[in-house]
Amino acid sequence: MSDSALSDPMQRSHDEVIRIVIDGESKWDQRLIRGSYWLNPILVKEARQALKSKQFAWTFMLLIVFTAAWTLFAVASSIPDVYYDSDGTVFLMGYLTILLVPTIIVIPQVAFRSMASELEDGTFETLSLSMLTPGQIVYGKLSMAALQLIVYLSILAPCIAFTYLLRGISLGVIGFLLVLIVVSCMFLAATSIMLAAIARTRTLQVLFSILMVLGQLVAFGFLFGIASSGMSEQNALQTPSAYLNMFCFLGIILSYAWLWLRCAASLIDMASANRSTPVRFAVFAVGMIIAVGTVLTLMNQSSEGGSVNRQFAANVFINLCWFHWGIAGAWMMGESGIISQRARRSLPDSYFGRVFLTLFNPGAGPAYLLVVLGFLGPWVGYFGATDLLAIIQGRYSGSIAEAYRSWLKVLALAAYLALYLGMTRLLLLAFYRNKRASRLLEAFAMTGVLVIAGVFATLFGNLAANNFRDMYFDWYCFLNPFWMLSEYSSDNTIQPSMQDVFSSAELFFAWLALIISGSVVFFINAILTARDVMITRVETPPRVRAEQSKKKQVDEVDPWKEP
Repeated sequence: MSDSALSDPMQRSHDEVIRIVIDGESKWDQRLIRGSYWLNPILVKEARQALKSKQFAWTFMLLIVFTAAWTLFAVASSIPDVYYDSDGTVFLMGYLTILLVPTIIVIPQVAFRSMASELEDGTFETLSLSMLTPGQIVYGKLSMAALQLIVYLSILAPCIAFTYLLRGISLGVIGFLLVLIVVSCMFLAATSIMLAAIARTRTLQVLFSILMVLGQLVAFGFLFGIASSGMSEQNALQTPSAYLNMFCFLGIILSYAWLWLRCAASLIDMASANRSTPVRFAVFAVGMIIAVGTVLTLMNQSSEGGSVNRQFAANVFINLCWFHWGIAGAWMMGESGIISQRARRSLPDSYFGRVFLTLFNPGAGPAYLLVVLGFLGPWVGYFGATDLLAIIQGRYSGSIAEAYRSWLKVLALAAYLALYLGMTRLLLLAFYRNKRASRLLEAFAMTGVLVIAGVFATLFGNLAANNFRDMYFDWYCFLNPFWMLSEYSSDNTIQPSMQDVFSSAELFFAWLALIISGSVVFFINAILTARDVMITRVETPPRVRAEQSKKKQVDEVDPWKEP
């Protein structure tokens, strides 16, 4: 047989193998190709662009160079002690410092520029006309940041595993630090995406870029300090209390990252869509996560018998929840309450839906009630279900005055929310009734101006009442939240009796004036909210229902199923 006769079957076999492997004609290749349809199109586009960009290539190359250089330098400087000493902490600190640069500095900046470039280049309009939802766009941007993080972690993963073999560091500490870096990177990336969605002008983009750099430097120093202290106090990080605190902290950070993404999706959505309700649900969920974190922390402190630590933890989480609802409410007070026909299609129509979900409807009125009740409800429920029940049963570990101080502080903080946010809404209704644009920013600024005016008016009035010589807290100082809360928390010890709940008569009358003022403003706003609550749902037109049904059929196609 000739050589050509032998080569023809071999060539055909070779061509068939190439066609099966390269062109994907095998059974599993076809399934993988169809399964790739599940990937976010934004992720695919961003991955292709990143692999061709000089930024990714330079970052990848420099990360390898610095990792190899640190490994050689650390090993050379440790010889011959590296054979006997436990040098894992020294090596790990260097690797984590190298890892912090791309994860904390580079990836958030890349996510910011990626989102901002969609607005600058005009490609965002094309994405808006496609079948992609605003949520898919922002989650695709975040997925690209996660993909870069995985690539950078894969470079340092063998080196970090090498530090465990050198002894001196435990797997629990290594895992804790890596999880903290990953969560921080995703939080900063989500924050950058939200800021890019806000910055529609070149001036705002430059301003937010500078603010992001400052925030990233602060985060870099914070994580570097945690890594240093964690390696020096490894035993403290491996206690059940430390794991619980880490779980609560990471849960709050991830919930805020989710909230930023919901805000970004709302900002890039169409103006006629219901952009308020998804953000309201996210704000409410984050508030509940903070409350659950407080409950877990307080239960842990109670089990360890730390009454003073329990009171400190309660104050920290209550203040955090107050700032959360206050800042979110200051923005939401700027909503005009004018709901488009398209947005009204998403309103609840059932009886239970209108009872429990009306506060999530667009408009400043439902938002005001949601902020006040959302802050007050969990704390009153928790303290009433735990402290009050324990006092009645006679098994409360601390003093009764400590429990009452916590309840009264929660009521005072809720009254501040009702007072200042309610005054902001009333002023907007009086002077900006017919204005729709820029109301969110004006509401946030107006709330800040009211708080600052209350602070300076209180300080000036108190100085004038004391002949400009000294300042003494009096009942009218309740308009200054920072002064009153500092007076209220000036004595952090456990009080021995109920007479010491209020340290002075002036503080009691200030608390009483605050509760009365907040209740009056809340009652007025509740009456004015009736107009927003009465808005009902409208039916979806038949043509729109048909288009939604077709889109749903396309989305439900299983790409793994054989054609």
